[in-house]
Amino acid sequence: MTDTGLRYATFGVSTHPAVVLLHGFMGARGDWGEVVESLHATHYCICIDLPGHGESIAYEGSDPYRMKDAGEGVLHVLDALSVKHASIVGYSMGGRLALSLICNAPDRWLRVCLEGSSPGLRTEHERCARRELDEQRARSLERGEFERFLQAWYGHSFFKSLASDVDRFEALLQRRRQNDPLELARSLRMMGVGSQDSYWDCLPDVAVPALFIVGGDDTKFVDMAEEMQSVSPASQLAIVRGAGHNVHYERPVEFTERLIKFLRYHE
Repeated sequence: MTDTGLRYATFGVSTHPAVVLLHGFMGARGDWGEVVESLHATHYCICIDLPGHGESIAYEGSDPYRMKDAGEGVLHVLDALSVKHASIVGYSMGGRLALSLICNAPDRWLRVCLEGSSPGLRTEHERCARRELDEQRARSLERGEFERFLQAWYGHSFFKSLASDVDRFEALLQRRRQNDPLELARSLRMMGVGSQDSYWDCLPDVAVPALFIVGGDDTKFVDMAEEMQSVSPASQLAIVRGAGHNVHYERPVEFTERLIKFLRYHE
């Protein structure tokens, strides 16, 4: 644990190239287990529980849950491990945090992989509308409606392919049920899309090699990833057919193969 309270686990040899892995909303560092199983032989994997998730919970006040402070927490983890430079992989919410780190601390990062992620909403009007929606969601969690919230969240169309594997989907839901709803509510308010800055204007200036991975059935994020790739000079796009929003869980082998190829190409 660092002085920020962020919990993390490492896998592999510390002299190997370092890779930070950031999970999505309702996830935890263990979500990367299948990826790390293949990756740790050649890379030093650093899996971090983001604020309000896993063991990184029960902070006082709201600041530790904000995007900026979460980013500083990630950098403190690297400092605690004496890692000067690393690659970073982020899924969904973790990808948004990864992009903020690339834009705000570019000298620390060797390459970035964003999975099913967004640079944020472009206008304050859009951000305000999203904050209102996330506030409603947060209140439902605080009212004890976690199961209803969970079913609604995974009822989105971009999770349809995930739900087609009944046993694997139920295993994921069981892991999500281990979350503290009050912690999730704080995360929604502080690290939701409506609460973060837009990084669209930052993308053309990002010199760090980038890989955008997205499931072919996740049409909204396919369009977004294609636009991101078109304005990012040092980037490439990988569309995984037959997968939805959570590629690394639906297609762990294909996801990891693409990730390793990307990392090795740029090392």
